[in-house]
Amino acid sequence: MNLNPESESESESESKSMDRRILFVINSKSGSSDNKSVEDTLERIMIESGVCYKIIHLSGDDAREEILKTISNFKPDTVVAGGGDGTVNFVASLIAGMDIMLGILPLGSANGMAYELGITGSIEDALRLIVKGEAAPLDIVRLNDDHISLHLADLGINARIIKEFEKEGKRGFSAYLKHFLRELVKPQQSFKCTITTGHRVISHHAYMTLIANANKYRTGANINPSGELDDGFFEVIMIRPYSRWIWRSFIGAFTGTFHKKPHVEVFKCTEAIITAHPAQELQVDGENLGKVNKVEATIEKHALRVIKG
Repeated sequence: MNLNPESESESESESKSMDRRILFVINSKSGSSDNKSVEDTLERIMIESGVCYKIIHLSGDDAREEILKTISNFKPDTVVAGGGDGTVNFVASLIAGMDIMLGILPLGSANGMAYELGITGSIEDALRLIVKGEAAPLDIVRLNDDHISLHLADLGINARIIKEFEKEGKRGFSAYLKHFLRELVKPQQSFKCTITTGHRVISHHAYMTLIANANKYRTGANINPSGELDDGFFEVIMIRPYSRWIWRSFIGAFTGTFHKKPHVEVFKCTEAIITAHPAQELQVDGENLGKVNKVEATIEKHALRVIKG
């Protein structure tokens, strides 16, 4: 009989690790990480932990089929998205509704979702979190049936900035900031935005409308202080034309008072239809999806289990 509680705990932990099956989906184009160094660290920690693992590198148009086939054959308990927010979104869209944990290995230039989940340390720290395997429920927002959002989606000024950011091809916050400043010096054009949620219909001109499952952009700007990732709701946030709206928004976002500003309206929803005239650029979790006139959003409560920091 083992009378040492600490030794028993270590033995149970070791047994748990050896039972783990983890599939890593790595986007080698994400961010500026040294891919060889990342994979060396990954392999070392998986071997040390006694974890059974496989690695798939994202490439080509058949990635979706390859990943789903590997999931079917390998039967992982965890699928890890190694990349930025776009990679996390892609992997999450494949395993939503499955009895599989989502892990995040932040290799992108922004890593907004990882930041939101408290995965802010080194690559090694993130891998050890994944091995530990403690997951929490996560809602997703289904958009127009074709896409999901885990983090933040928006129409208007930020989506236009991301479009230019992607066209240039440079990564990192400094590149985003350059396009942000360029957008701000242009004459700001609002669009007519109508939000239909439940029995309510709200119509105003807006500079930007957000669909928020989370709280913060990677910059730390908290645009949705009341949002929770697992409460069965998302927030629609409309930023209306207002005197010195940029300065007021900036102060509010970094003082936790964004939602209280007179030019900001927040609607807690389980479903919503948002229309924009003229059509506006739409970005979802850091990826520009082009111009749209309408977005239909529906919450899917606890559609995923995600490993958090």
